[in-house]
Amino acid sequence: MGEGAGKTAKAEKRRFYEMARGSTTEAVTQLAVMRIRQLISAEDYRRARGLLVRIAQMLSRLCGPPRTT
Repeated sequence: MGEGAGKTAKAEKRRFYEMARGSTTEAVTQLAVMRIRQLISAEDYRRARGLLVRIAQMLSRLCGPPRTT
């Protein structure tokens, strides 16, 4: 995400923000695996998942409206 913030071209910024959003989605999946394997508590899972959902929402806003092709 930091690399995308340094870009000046709008399309290039969007691409980096979209990649960061994808990475956030992957992190949610890994978090679920950790919970299933009981590597983290239910409370830690809930808190971390809430933060990741919020981050994904912010990245979605940075990406702008969906592209139409």
